[in-house]
Amino acid sequence: MADPIGPVAVHPGAPVAVAALSAGLLASGFGLGVQGVCIGMVFARTVPRELQSRTRGVYQTVSFGMRPIGALAGGFGAAAIGERPVLLGAAVLGGLASLWLLRSSLLRANPG
Repeated sequence: MADPIGPVAVHPGAPVAVAALSAGLLASGFGLGVQGVCIGMVFARTVPRELQSRTRGVYQTVSFGMRPIGALAGGFGAAAIGERPVLLGAAVLGGLASLWLLRSSLLRANPG
């Protein structure tokens, strides 16, 4: 049986790459945990009680359903124009997508 880690471990930059990947995955997992709590709080405060289950179900269906589509789009984009431009574009679009929060009433909501 082939050792899948062998070729990576031989490369001189592998420890740095593995550490960076591990740190990124840790931060991503932490961010998703915080996001889940925040979304739950927003739904609890803004969605009528009788619609909360449906709203959360639609949110999760769309959120989890778009991940494989985004992965496919990223793969096709990376094959067509390269990995760096696709990752840079994803970072820029992700940052721009969050700008709507600056005008959102959620930032001015009374937490109490």
